[in-house]
Amino acid sequence: MSSGLRIANVLIFALATVAGCSQKHEDVKPENNGKATVSLLRGTVDLLSGSQFLTIGCNTSWRLEVDYKGAGEGEWIGYDAEEGQGNGLVRISWELNNGFDREADIRVIAPDTVMSVTLQQSGLKSGIVIPGWLELPAVQMDDHTVFVSHDVALNGKQVRNYSMLYNTELYMAHWVAYPLHVCYLGSAGRNDAWQYDSYVDRYFEGCQAKASSGYGDYVQGDLYSYDRGHQLPSADRTATEEMNQQTFYYTNITPQMAGLNQRKWGTLEDWVRNNAVNDTLYVVSGAVLRTVGGEETITYKHNNNDGKELPVPNYYYKVLLKSAGNGWTAIGFWFEHLPASGAITQSDACSVREIERRTGFNFFASLPAAAQEEAETVVDMKQWKW
Repeated sequence: MSSGLRIANVLIFALATVAGCSQKHEDVKPENNGKATVSLLRGTVDLLSGSQFLTIGCNTSWRLEVDYKGAGEGEWIGYDAEEGQGNGLVRISWELNNGFDREADIRVIAPDTVMSVTLQQSGLKSGIVIPGWLELPAVQMDDHTVFVSHDVALNGKQVRNYSMLYNTELYMAHWVAYPLHVCYLGSAGRNDAWQYDSYVDRYFEGCQAKASSGYGDYVQGDLYSYDRGHQLPSADRTATEEMNQQTFYYTNITPQMAGLNQRKWGTLEDWVRNNAVNDTLYVVSGAVLRTVGGEETITYKHNNNDGKELPVPNYYYKVLLKSAGNGWTAIGFWFEHLPASGAITQSDACSVREIERRTGFNFFASLPAAAQEEAETVVDMKQWKW
């Protein structure tokens, strides 16, 4: 339900209730054959903050209590009256929920009875089941991050497209993880279907519909202008139109310098695709504001499309994993967010373990420990196409 519709419903209910209560409290007969009652217009609400009236039918004094179900949720419901006498209306409000689904029992306690009603609120992290795909880092969520995974139809089956750890406070994904295989490459091409991510409420996304007017200091053609930089490249998902469209979700985009995006970063993306073979390549692409223990300055760009302030990453990286003989081999690339020439060299490569040290993430966490240790600490250049 949209916030506009919610407000409209609350106003309609409030007006109707006020009209029905213009007489004195003692003249209003409680419903349910004279028994005390309590009710909400809506027992289930969406994740956005809002309010509605709690209707109390009672002939005696009463007081209100809220019992929150589940551990660690804290108080998320407010009310404008804790006690009263006779029939009444209490405005109930609730906070934004960027966590899991939650509920609370709202109890009205009278001398001879306890009346209750349950309010349920959906959350941004509802129903998450994290699979053990090889491309996934260990998923670390807090109050401001959510795990999102998109699938897509391919050759009559549903297959995974990509997954991400998205920060709802910063409007950016810390990492985007995806498999790369020749089956994901085809002739569908780039469709530029810029849009909100269907799995994340738009409240938590930065609208990047127009790049030329999107960022506050965008200057066309300048090395320090900013592109809408994909973490999962559009060119890595060309087998179907739907597959490509999903790469244009705003959650997959960060403000990226044109001089990096169109040059060295773009060259790296091409190189990664050249390593895509019939066996699967597992890739994580990430954006970093601060390294572990670092105090880097974070720059924000004003997003003229919706007025939000979008952080500009200070670094970008990619880590890759593929099978090699009876084991696995991995490689990492780390770039400071500055304009850079188009050529990539072996000096740009590093171990995955080094990028783990800088980011704090545990990549390729589904590998057995011994295989992960060997692949992530050694860079075997003979296994990669230079």
